[in-house]
Amino acid sequence: MSPNWSESSNWSSAGGSTTPNGNDIVRFNSTTADNCTINQDVSVAGIVIEGQARGAYAGTITLGNNTLNIGDEGFIQASGTFDASVGTVFCDGDVTLTGGTFIAPSALMTAGGDFTHTAGTFNNSSGTLVFNAEDDATITTS
Repeated sequence: MSPNWSESSNWSSAGGSTTPNGNDIVRFNSTTADNCTINQDVSVAGIVIEGQARGAYAGTITLGNNTLNIGDEGFIQASGTFDASVGTVFCDGDVTLTGGTFIAPSALMTAGGDFTHTAGTFNNSSGTLVFNAEDDATITTS
């Protein structure tokens, strides 16, 4: 099986196997340890990389040289590795890192809500992180 995001057979949803779109919250958990390559520009409502409580994801998600647009549901990572080092990430919602390894873009990432990093590893890749919340946002690190 191809690890590519664009391969509809890699996905399961209430409507069958379809590639996630701007209305979907994408979840990675212990259902699979397969890696995922985001091999195209993608827009989703949110991304959740689940931790131990719901079955930790042990794989790596690689953005590649693409753009990832995440809606108001935001980005939550509790396990696994998310490698956006050569891509661009625009997140309209909160960014929450409580585990795993997050490798930020070497170019640009935006956060439209709160930014929380309480556990796990955040590698900045010497890129730029822009906070562009419409209201006050909170930055929490530990």
